[in-house]
Amino acid sequence: MNSLELGKRIKEARLAKNMTQQQVVGEFITRNMLSQIESGNANPSIRTLKYLSEVLEIPVESLVGEESEFKNVNIIDTLISAKMAYSKSDFEQVMKCDESNTAIADEIFALKARAALELSQNYDMDDPISVHMALNYAKMALEYSKLGIYSNPNIEYQAKSKIAFLAKKLSEYYANFK
Repeated sequence: MNSLELGKRIKEARLAKNMTQQQVVGEFITRNMLSQIESGNANPSIRTLKYLSEVLEIPVESLVGEESEFKNVNIIDTLISAKMAYSKSDFEQVMKCDESNTAIADEIFALKARAALELSQNYDMDDPISVHMALNYAKMALEYSKLGIYSNPNIEYQAKSKIAFLAKKLSEYYANFK
């Protein structure tokens, strides 16, 4: 999208909200910069676009259009969020990450395989419901470990071992009810 069209969309969004340029800019950018952006004489940075979309309460995509490279920034943000969640041991958050974008699906699959394996190890082994939950995570780890270019035989092996261990635990538990 050219800077003239982008500036027009930003100005239209601002006017639709009955906001002055001064109300939009706050302390983030100058009124002069916003004026240059709206007239098409300057291109905003991605950070500025995010700021403007928040202030104007509209999605960035509606400002820049669907064909925009801004989609790539959202993809990168998704991947960074997943990696940060994993590094903070927030494995549940990793499992919630969107894997539908093919540009980062391989990385997300790899992170989910590791996160699911970690989650399969954090349960009370004396409680059959917990063992079932752990088993489900181990099965997810196994499935994710086989996907994408980062498929990992080591994770696959660990997941299979965990599944066998948990299945044995459950069979021992249910054998006591006969």
